[in-house]
Amino acid sequence: MEPTSKADSIRVLDGLGFPHASLRTMFRSLARCQERGYRDQVATACFSHAAAHGDLSLVLYDVTTLYFEAENEDELRKVGYSKERRVDPQVVVGLLVDRAGDGGVDDRAGPARQRPPRSCRS
Repeated sequence: MEPTSKADSIRVLDGLGFPHASLRTMFRSLARCQERGYRDQVATACFSHAAAHGDLSLVLYDVTTLYFEAENEDELRKVGYSKERRVDPQVVVGLLVDRAGDGGVDDRAGPARQRPPRSCRS
């Protein structure tokens, strides 16, 4: 399994041997989900459940990849997995922020796939 675009997900599903709908059907289904507000409904249900069953906290996490137009790798900038199929050295950067605005930034050499910072994993 690998992170990829919606359009490229067909290739990944084929490679795993999973049956799937056509790409056109997937896009139409996603459009219907957006029109019907399914994301908001799921978010509301998740919030209601969390509020009723324990401690409610907020943590935001995002990861991005920085690419460098450089011929050579170094200790941090490594050629690695890229969903855009790039072969440039890259660094994966993650940002984690809690409700109070406290957070942290973590960087990884290119071959490290996008994943939570060390401080977030158990």
